[in-house]
Amino acid sequence: MRSAVKSLLLGGLLGKLLGVAREFVFAALFGTGELAAAYRVAQTATLAPVNLFASDTLASGFLPLHTTLKTSDPALARGLYRATTITVAALTLIVATLLIVCRAQWVSLLGPGLNSSTRHMAESILVAISIGLPFYVGTAMASYVQMSYHVYRLASLRATVQSVGLIVGTVLAFALDWPALLGFGFSSAYIALWVISMPSMKRLTAGAPTPSRSTMRAGLGMFWRNSRAVVLLPVILQIGLVIERATATRLGTTATSALDYARTLTDTAVVLVAAPVSFAVLSQLAGLSRDAIWARARHLLRLGIVCSVPLAVFGMLHAKEITELLFARGAFTQESVQVTQVILVSLLAGLPAQLVAYVLLRVLNAQMRNATTLWLTVGSVCAGTAALLMTWSHVGPASLGIGSAVTGVVQLLGCCWALRLSSTLLVSLGVTLLPSLAIVAINQAPLGVPTLWAIEVLVLSMFAGTVKEIRREVENAMLAIARRRP
Repeated sequence: MRSAVKSLLLGGLLGKLLGVAREFVFAALFGTGELAAAYRVAQTATLAPVNLFASDTLASGFLPLHTTLKTSDPALARGLYRATTITVAALTLIVATLLIVCRAQWVSLLGPGLNSSTRHMAESILVAISIGLPFYVGTAMASYVQMSYHVYRLASLRATVQSVGLIVGTVLAFALDWPALLGFGFSSAYIALWVISMPSMKRLTAGAPTPSRSTMRAGLGMFWRNSRAVVLLPVILQIGLVIERATATRLGTTATSALDYARTLTDTAVVLVAAPVSFAVLSQLAGLSRDAIWARARHLLRLGIVCSVPLAVFGMLHAKEITELLFARGAFTQESVQVTQVILVSLLAGLPAQLVAYVLLRVLNAQMRNATTLWLTVGSVCAGTAALLMTWSHVGPASLGIGSAVTGVVQLLGCCWALRLSSTLLVSLGVTLLPSLAIVAINQAPLGVPTLWAIEVLVLSMFAGTVKEIRREVENAMLAIARRRP
């Protein structure tokens, strides 16, 4: 699994670095103003409906099944691929058409706090993004097929190509004063990626006979039986996302945009760590015994907690400095810094739980426990949404991070209960207590920010050296590097 994680991690690293660079450019050019808010609403408005069937449903229902069938029954695997591709493509075209036709009503629903001019900008961006949706979904489907063959090139390229397209679109939208170019940057990126992916897909499927209709029906039936337990999952996730976005617009355009700037930092951890590990879990652990999967899950839980909790505490203590360092330039005002900092602190409070739960949910998927995954996610998203709705009028923008934190914590607790890892969680949290308290105490010292950062990083490094899971991973990495040397 380590090679799979490395491949996805390296590709995700470049893509995420470009994504962060794009957010730097976006923050400097547009700050947290009306156009920034319009883009965020339009992005949610287009991706939320498509992700109902093109994200968790495909990852959990198609990938493990195709990985198993390609060796046990290649003809059925081909039928599964063809039938699923046709079905998903048809659904995407229907959704894209409805989005364009009903754009005014949909944007008004998602952005109740937006004024008229901001809504019109969001509508124009929505249309531009909708044009690229078939290619967005098509490349996702192709990447899952490649991962079932343990080929991770397309999956690692998606974030990179998307970021390049968005950077170009952002600069052109500012230079030409044409908001829709923000959306065309997204669409052009996925059109290019789809073209790039075609030769590789032809090589993987070369020589395979065209599946019969009966084989396609059988494959689609297996996909439905395997994924029906999680069909409700993306629905709940996207409803939660829509409620969050609508609530953010009620808090103002600054909060609407600041949420995504803060999320850029926390999502970096998800993209660079949790996502590669989780995809590797799906493709590598499928078919292993329950005991073998449990042992791997226990290791991942302990490693994730002891690494992420002290780092999250460090980030919470220095949220303002981090925000100023990364975003405070150009159109990004002091008000933007203040609101982004508040949201970032509350997001970081739940980040360790979010990271580890993200991986453990995929462990449950690898065990074909999709029903358990569904109910854990439904419960956690409902809890997070309830927390958001109960707190937004009292604590303002901080509620946007509180809802996310509650979702992550409830999800982690549920995963640990389902995998019989509750005691491991408690022990792991206990291990992080001392270094976390140490950096909190150090932060109270009357020292400059660079000195505080240096001392706290030294403390965290010393702590990392005492944790056997971290030492083992470092030793394995060093051994792998040594073996490659002539």
